[in-house]
Amino acid sequence: MKLNNQTILLTGGTGYIGTEIANEILKAGAELILISRNLKNLKIYKNKLPSLYQKKCFIAHCDLTKEQDIEKTTKLIKLNYKNINGIVNCAYSMERAHGNIESISHNDFNRSISLNLFSPLKLITNLKKLLINGSKNSKNLSSIVNVSSM
Repeated sequence: MKLNNQTILLTGGTGYIGTEIANEILKAGAELILISRNLKNLKIYKNKLPSLYQKKCFIAHCDLTKEQDIEKTTKLIKLNYKNINGIVNCAYSMERAHGNIESISHNDFNRSISLNLFSPLKLITNLKKLLINGSKNSKNLSSIVNVSSM
């Protein structure tokens, strides 16, 4: 897969799946906007990258369960980018209970719904112009991929 001259936004970029996706996006030649609620892990991830990839990786601290964080982060992205060619939503909550469906509390369920449904919708809505610009500039439709689990 080639993503040269493409800009991809990845949420949950410091998680187990997110770091692997981030690596593949960078290897494919894209510029990466990496979002995570864990600023320390964002910095560690970026510092471990080869220098070529470090230049193509923009990190942003954001707790996607907080609307004010999403607003702040999307404003920062708009200041630094004119277009986005894709969004991969891969954020997940590590605090939630693991196990069978009966063990998931109402609060854990609501947090998961917020993180996997409302947060991506808010990101997409806030960055719609950049996604449209990405389609116009690359002559390909921008893509949105949602990875979620309960």
